[in-house]
Amino acid sequence: MGSMAKEKMKKKKGQKIAPAILWKQRWLLVMSVPFVIWLIIFKYIPLWGWTMAFQEVKPATFALPIWERTWVGFKNFTDAFKDRLFTQTLINTLGVSFLDIAVGTIAAIAFAVLLNEMFFMKFKKVTQTISYLPHFVSWVIIASIAKNIFNDGGVVDSIFGKNLHLMSSNSPLIWVTIILINCWKEVGWNAIIYLSASVGVHIVRRQVLILVFTRPLIWTVQAVCRRSGTSLCRVSDRPSSYC
Repeated sequence: MGSMAKEKMKKKKGQKIAPAILWKQRWLLVMSVPFVIWLIIFKYIPLWGWTMAFQEVKPATFALPIWERTWVGFKNFTDAFKDRLFTQTLINTLGVSFLDIAVGTIAAIAFAVLLNEMFFMKFKKVTQTISYLPHFVSWVIIASIAKNIFNDGGVVDSIFGKNLHLMSSNSPLIWVTIILINCWKEVGWNAIIYLSASVGVHIVRRQVLILVFTRPLIWTVQAVCRRSGTSLCRVSDRPSSYC
């Protein structure tokens, strides 16, 4: 059986695309045409926009076609690396990204565990639905809401009666604000993965408990059988994995 399977695999690997095969799968190819067109329009054609990084792009030349702009090579990258704010920008990007991943993962796992322990199913479904709805809201709308809440003179400042500068670029609290906003937006969506994984925890835990408590018993029975000259493997035609 193994040799036959290997021969079939070799035939499949050596099989070439022939007109007969294409004609046999013609309807599948026709169904894939719209997706190929969508892929070319929205994924490959926009790659021409990357050339703007190597061109002199100004408000006066922004409306010009790509081939009519002035090419400057790596000048834009050199200017960016030499900028006095480049180091601080890099630190902010890496710091916020690392903390966002850490806090977001922990919050999603904790939220998934809490949902998994709920027994009131209607409340659980409503809570889960409300929690992942912000994921589908545009970042433009989220930024507008966050600005009205956390900006100077916003809702939070009105509650505390002073300016906390939560969204000021010179304040260290802006890291906390960005992380909280992103966590609120994505925690419900990310929790879906961990919630689906936690469904099998009970099954795995049950199997582990069975294995832990039954293996010593099996070892004891094996020892008794060996002393008496019998074997558990004789009970069935197939050899037991415990013998």
